[in-house]
Amino acid sequence: MITEEYITIAAAQKLIKEGWEIILVHPPDGQGPFTIPKPPQNKAIERASNHPDIVAIKKEYERIKIILVECKVKKCDLKEDIEKFKNLANNPDQLYYICFRCQKFECGPELGVDYDELSTKSASELPIEFAFAYQENTGSLELPTTISGFPCQEFSFTETEISPHSTTSME
Repeated sequence: MITEEYITIAAAQKLIKEGWEIILVHPPDGQGPFTIPKPPQNKAIERASNHPDIVAIKKEYERIKIILVECKVKKCDLKEDIEKFKNLANNPDQLYYICFRCQKFECGPELGVDYDELSTKSASELPIEFAFAYQENTGSLELPTTISGFPCQEFSFTETEISPHSTTSME
């Protein structure tokens, strides 16, 4: 049976093959270390933070990019994730926080953003992208190509690409 975990692993493997460095993979229903605080909530049952399924970083043409990925087995189940990314893209504090968490620091990883430089830019100029991953042929939901000016990617995987036997390692 294909689960969200297999979609998440397949998406992480795809990103690695494309030269992205994975900062985190957040397991389904888990509490990952990369949390993005939300503004005060109106509903007591709503989470106080966002937890992307994958956060990755890549240097391309001397520019660092950050991608946040949400994964579902069924494409039609990504509707809430689209709304999550829309809310995130329209909240500058959360966008700057993502960059803050991905900054380069002394004695840290070599790949990271220059947060001091980014903090002087408009939130719309931040190097953030969004992506949605799912098993192909699992719904007709139209996914956006941009959200508030930020690029969006779509990763669909065949059952063969996400079978438990093809996603055993994230080399």
